[in-house]
Amino acid sequence: VTDENWQRLYHLLDHYHPRDVLFLGDLFHSAYNVEWDILGRFLKAFPHTRFHLIMGNHDILDDEHYQQLGLLIHEPYLEWKPFLFSHYPLDDVPADWYPVCGHIHPAVRLRGMAYQGLRVPCFYFGEQQAVMPAFGAFTGTGVIRPRRGDQIYLIAEDEIIPAEEGE
Repeated sequence: VTDENWQRLYHLLDHYHPRDVLFLGDLFHSAYNVEWDILGRFLKAFPHTRFHLIMGNHDILDDEHYQQLGLLIHEPYLEWKPFLFSHYPLDDVPADWYPVCGHIHPAVRLRGMAYQGLRVPCFYFGEQQAVMPAFGAFTGTGVIRPRRGDQIYLIAEDEIIPAEEGE
């Protein structure tokens, strides 16, 4: 997590004043370090916001470490009707729920006329579930292959752009 990431998140929360913020896992990719102190100060800057952590494969510390910072811990998912928020994609979800997950860090590959390619992070909304992109600047991506009818929103510098089918 970089200073730029914290600043981006700070400005978003300061602008929108959400009641709840959900982290879909992998908040940190290591054991306790200086980033924890930064996270603690960050969370205290928004006392009227509840911060939820849906545990991911890289959230390796005991729950108490997260809870001491005021994070609400959920595992393996958070039910928020009609959504099921999880780190991993979920299988066999009842029809009245729509899963939203992280972990995959979706991207699409765009091709130019000269066969050049560009991997672009995106939000993915399929018939069965949604996959959110990673927030961090240094997080890798996994190229997805959207199906007809799926909705893809590309992440450009400072905007979100709906992808045209066939892009």
